[in-house]
Amino acid sequence: MESNLNGKATFSMGAIFKGTLISLVSATVFSLIAATYLLITNITVLPTKWLFYLGILATAIGGCQAARRIKAKGWLHGALVGVLFLILSYLLFGLEGFIGHIRWSKALITIIAGSIGGMFGMLFAR
Repeated sequence: MESNLNGKATFSMGAIFKGTLISLVSATVFSLIAATYLLITNITVLPTKWLFYLGILATAIGGCQAARRIKAKGWLHGALVGVLFLILSYLLFGLEGFIGHIRWSKALITIIAGSIGGMFGMLFAR
């Protein structure tokens, strides 16, 4: 679904879905790297804050790609990638604790990271 303004597309669900897919793939790759790191070293548990930071990075990457694809309203596309990434990751990996205060603050940070990624994506749009 795309909206047009003076012949130029300004909103694309396809770009948001592609950005979300890239975010999920990035998060999976980051998780595999973290798991390999744990396997190679003597560390038994990776701090959860590092997993959160990797999720933020994955969301920013997806937001950047969504904005590069549509070349308009990068902050909006990035934020929507963040929202969809949160929904899908909690549906795929667990809903426990999502309603809590800490989870909502982390959700807001993730959405902001996607939005910032979308702004950076506009810098690299062709």
